[in-house]
Amino acid sequence: PLSFPMVPAGFFYAFAHMDKTATYTLIHADNGPIDTLRNDLVEKALQIGASHLAMLDTDQIYPPETIPRLLSHRLPLVGCVVHRRYPPFDPILLRGPLGAYERIDEWEPGALVEVDATGAGCLTLYDMQVFRSMPAPWFKFRQVQNGNGRIEGIGEDIGFCADLRAAGYR
Repeated sequence: PLSFPMVPAGFFYAFAHMDKTATYTLIHADNGPIDTLRNDLVEKALQIGASHLAMLDTDQIYPPETIPRLLSHRLPLVGCVVHRRYPPFDPILLRGPLGAYERIDEWEPGALVEVDATGAGCLTLYDMQVFRSMPAPWFKFRQVQNGNGRIEGIGEDIGFCADLRAAGYR
């Protein structure tokens, strides 16, 4: 999803160097709200009969082996560590209930870490069956009451993670 009118050079070069030995189709959704763009990508992937969907946000940089490593896990969904887009640029690995998440600060590099929610910079390589088994729209902004009783906004990515958990996905 490209919610602004240009692609940063770092993303372009990372994508150009990615291992893309598997057959793939580049699907893009440009200019609009990020939840709409993500849902548009899912719809397009369903229409062309894609087996998997990898969403790569253009403000992230990916190692060349990203796609083969994600595929090697053979899971319905698996993602990469994504860092917040603004200071403190911390990794978005969260556990707990929606609105009361706690950060995961320690993990073994290269190991799979089960989380309850994560950012969508490279949220996941999805098996398309995930989307077929859940109602659209998949990505939507929402509000929840946090542990302090305040109402707070939840991003489309974090909310979708909660929906995945509710649907029985890890």
